[in-house]
Amino acid sequence: MKAEAQQPVEEWIRTYDSSGPTGDKPGYTQTIVTDNEGNSYVSGTATNNNTYESKVVTFKLSPTGEELWVQEYAKGSFSETRGIVVDNKGGVYVATGDAIVRYDTQTGAESWDNATGIRATDIAVDNQGSVYITGNTSISTESPNYATIRYDATTGNEIWSSTYNGENDDTDFATAIAVDNQGGVYVTGVSYTGDFGADYVTVRYDAATGKQDWVSRYSMGGFFGEPFIDADNQGSVFITGTTYNGTTGYDIATVRYSATTGEQLWASQHNNADNGYDWATAIAVDNQGSVYVTGYSGSTYNNSDFTTIRYDVATGEQKWLRYYNKEDNSRDQPAGIAVDNQGGIFVTGTSQTGETTHVFTTIRYEADTGNLKWVSSYGEKDEGWAEARGIAIDNKGGVFVTGFYPARETGPDIVVIRYEATTGEKDWEQRYNGFGSQSDYGIAVAVDAAGNAYVTGTNDNHNYNVGKADFVTIKYSPTGEALWVSVYDRGFNSHVSGIAVDDEGGVFVTGSSDGDYVTIRYDASTGNTDWEKRYNGEYNGWDNAAGLALDGKGGLYVTGSSETGENTSTYVTIRYDAATGQQQWVSSFHGESNNDNLAEAIAVDSTGGVYVTGNSAGDYLTVRYDAATGTQAWARTFNGEADGQEWVSDIAVDNQGSVYVIGYSRGIHTYADYATVSYDAATGQQQWVSRYDAGRDGYDYPAAIAVDNHGGVYVTGRSQSIGGEEVDFAYDVITVGYEAATGEQKWVARYDGNGLDFATAIAVDNAGGVYVTGHSETSSGGAFNTIKYKAEDGTQVWAIQTEEGEIDDTARDLALDTEGNVFVTGYSFRPGTGADILTVKYSQGQCAVLADAAIQGSTTAAVNTGNAIYTLTGSNATSYTWRITGSSGNDYTGFTGQGTSSISVDWPATPDVYKLSISYSSGAGCPAQDTTIYVHVFNPQAGFVTGSGWLTTPANPDFELMQASSRVQWALVAKYKPKTEDVAQGSLMLLLESGPAIFHSTNVEDGSLVITGNQAFYRGQGTLSYISGSGGMTTDPRKFAYLVSATDGNFQGAKAEDRLRILIWELKADGTRGAGVYDNQPACSTNLDENASACAAIGGGNITIHTPNMKTRRESAVLALEEAHSASEFVAYPTAFSERTTLAFTADQDTEYSLELYDLKGALVRRIANGKAQVGHRYEHEVSAEDLQKGLYVARLAAGKKVQTVKIVVER
Repeated sequence: MKAEAQQPVEEWIRTYDSSGPTGDKPGYTQTIVTDNEGNSYVSGTATNNNTYESKVVTFKLSPTGEELWVQEYAKGSFSETRGIVVDNKGGVYVATGDAIVRYDTQTGAESWDNATGIRATDIAVDNQGSVYITGNTSISTESPNYATIRYDATTGNEIWSSTYNGENDDTDFATAIAVDNQGGVYVTGVSYTGDFGADYVTVRYDAATGKQDWVSRYSMGGFFGEPFIDADNQGSVFITGTTYNGTTGYDIATVRYSATTGEQLWASQHNNADNGYDWATAIAVDNQGSVYVTGYSGSTYNNSDFTTIRYDVATGEQKWLRYYNKEDNSRDQPAGIAVDNQGGIFVTGTSQTGETTHVFTTIRYEADTGNLKWVSSYGEKDEGWAEARGIAIDNKGGVFVTGFYPARETGPDIVVIRYEATTGEKDWEQRYNGFGSQSDYGIAVAVDAAGNAYVTGTNDNHNYNVGKADFVTIKYSPTGEALWVSVYDRGFNSHVSGIAVDDEGGVFVTGSSDGDYVTIRYDASTGNTDWEKRYNGEYNGWDNAAGLALDGKGGLYVTGSSETGENTSTYVTIRYDAATGQQQWVSSFHGESNNDNLAEAIAVDSTGGVYVTGNSAGDYLTVRYDAATGTQAWARTFNGEADGQEWVSDIAVDNQGSVYVIGYSRGIHTYADYATVSYDAATGQQQWVSRYDAGRDGYDYPAAIAVDNHGGVYVTGRSQSIGGEEVDFAYDVITVGYEAATGEQKWVARYDGNGLDFATAIAVDNAGGVYVTGHSETSSGGAFNTIKYKAEDGTQVWAIQTEEGEIDDTARDLALDTEGNVFVTGYSFRPGTGADILTVKYSQGQCAVLADAAIQGSTTAAVNTGNAIYTLTGSNATSYTWRITGSSGNDYTGFTGQGTSSISVDWPATPDVYKLSISYSSGAGCPAQDTTIYVHVFNPQAGFVTGSGWLTTPANPDFELMQASSRVQWALVAKYKPKTEDVAQGSLMLLLESGPAIFHSTNVEDGSLVITGNQAFYRGQGTLSYISGSGGMTTDPRKFAYLVSATDGNFQGAKAEDRLRILIWELKADGTRGAGVYDNQPACSTNLDENASACAAIGGGNITIHTPNMKTRRESAVLALEEAHSASEFVAYPTAFSERTTLAFTADQDTEYSLELYDLKGALVRRIANGKAQVGHRYEHEVSAEDLQKGLYVARLAAGKKVQTVKIVVER
């Protein structure tokens, strides 16, 4: 099996964001929705009171209240949640002030986002694969207008946008949107008419095109509050809002419109007895003929009560009215209303309990009577300002309320509560605090033998004026799961410098805290602190730990610098017992001068040497200690060729008795060069010095060194060019390979990314790989860079970047495990959280090349069929994810075997067409492929479909038969043969006037006819013929297949448009699917699944779904006609021809047949065909005019005992 290129795979990426002090971090929720599984999705706005920075926060909670994911969105200039919706195709959509974003419901991953260009106020989603937002063209212009946009839900592509400008070109504010399943999009809002007057204006748009269908105004001549909208699927649209007049004051006004015409059907007003405040806040419609409106009423604003009203949908008559006044007799104001299908009406809002304190109040009423079932409150009377903002229900007996609630330490938090719908008992609550972040900087990473990664860094509270920073250490499993987090917090400024792990279960971290060394051992399994040691130098000054190393024999070594006086310092190196933390020795050393002795790095070898390097008075200073005693063995300085400034950056040792130190050194006629020095480990004798100057009179700064077991020394850093023709002041990553024995330069590799490129760490594996990590900075942000080179010649094997961060993301360290996985850590700057520790794991495992594979299994099944097996074979895959969705888009889960190459499906009792698909790959991080089949689950007793008429097909260059717009005549019929289990019979005929061309079915696939509700699906095969200018008929030699999806808009008394989809595609010689030649669905929908509902309305004619209980005379006549037509019609087309014609019939039984041609004298002219016919199948035979004289002929069909004839005319 071939393998793909060695580009690494990002196995996982993790951020760590610690929580800072909890003031000034308010979170304000806006809205909540639920899905069919009982999960809830909440979106709100979090604002930092210090920086005034805001972000939109969206999170998913499981049915039990577990937080499944959180996403934050801070793009654009108006980060405020304006609405959230969830669809049945795995998408949750959030409208912000000026953007729309889609998240994957399962993972929370952002699928797409779009800047809308408007100020959004509401959002809606349909079941046809679209999402809609409405709002206003601008809030900065004097006269904004309604603005409504439709997006493709899958891709985020804009499909259409429409605006509405009122009659007087005055201010028009859209406030709410609703969609129905009849192709309508409804927007309502306020349109100002001058002189402080305003009307409610409701607009209907065609969902497919965005065309404005109608506009309706509701005017009482006074001030209007914000209107709300809802639509049923029975042809009505409802709005509610607030009106004002001088007599009755503020009143709640509710209006019903016809969804088709916009005609006002009724309007109802509610005015309380005091003629005071009546203010609408929400509306909901049930499927039992009722409309529910909630708001508040009172003599004054501060003395208002919940007000909930039930109206009759048909008449607008008020069925009941209920007030709710909490015992404090203060302000009670609802925010939302929801209805379930179990007779429950749920209202939530806020009740005042004190001058500045509030609680949530949630109520259930009985829908029929309005009786109060229960009241639940959330919060303490004196806690602070709380506000309920939204309510949702699921289909599992849950009521979800969200809003914001104060907390003494955190400020307002977003809160979500789930109640039991029947009792009002609280099941759970969850809180989210928006700006609990502080800056976190990843510094170092280490990996153990099991592939776990340990990351350490510093979290910094300076943004919160606390003046301290802590160590933070995290353990990640090989799959990226955070196993534990340990924070070292002693109330001081603490900064970490290194990490190491041993094979005895220890994780060691060192750094500085309050001016002292701090070294900690954590238990690798639990993260518990085993011991902690501090070192305060002899002079009680600052002590700065620079690094640590393990010797594998129970010794842990820490080095750094210790202040000895004003502007003086010394190296200090300590050995601890790694198991107990007992200090075993301390050694200090300074060079010829006490000034600026700063240790930078440490290494140990297997021969008992501990090596420390750093800087002393502008030179390298390297010291060897005896590991057992701490006795100094030797010390060496390095002063470069120009006697200028030198600065050490790293040290390494090999297993051949050498020590290597790198840094930068001023050269003769150069500013700074790489300078690598090799010492004999035993004696300290300098063995060689190698310098690297990139040229162009620039600066070359090395950062890190690594050595391998094959005589290689590798140095990486950055090179800054300050002259020449290409780029001024540009940094590139420069990596140099040397011979360990001689210092000879073997190769130089330059990495030039998209901006300024920096290297920070280097490592080698035992397979000839050299790995460098660092970061790139551009004007728009920064990203981690990780590069692999071949050790032998410096050839770049691969390079990979993280996604660019908003500011300069910085990689600080990398480590390798024994499986060749690469771990990189550093920090990434993000809006609202500052710097976060960012850790990435890359794998280098090769991905198998997948084979194109098809799902094996029956594409038709009777209802209630059990244990239907579907298998994917020959794909080379190891990972499988199956999904089955019905025509509504809902997932069907009645199968077993998920995660394997074969599943067993128990098809349900309800007929439908199911999309059965599988995504398969050769492992995590490897590319995936998808394949799909459609399974028609049928019930032969469910009915049949007939229809005929015409429609207009727009031009679509993607389809052979749609190169120009065309009027299309069509006729269809499909039914099951009586007393058979799955034998389907019927036909499809399509005449395209632009061709002209005729498509005629030759059969209906057995078991493919599905009648489900008002929809019918069936498929089969057919032929395509073209009519020449002379009237001759040419039959296309190719084979074709077709699919019909038909919707009866008048089914069971409904009044809607009939809709039809016809899809035709070529069949290849091997029977597999070829290119599509006709499909009228793309003109009106982005959902091209073959089980999608038809969206194109027919231009004329009708479609009828016949069910077993239909007994009308018209239906019986149609049935008899269609049965006769489908079973026995023998036709010729054309009947007059000069070149050829086609004879066609549909068999009404399994029988032998013969087809012959006679002249008018009864003489046999030609035997055309004979054979065996199958019931329900259509047969076509071409007759050529060649060798036929001009005149009239009779074609004779004998099928069983039945004989039929048709006359044809040969013209010359």
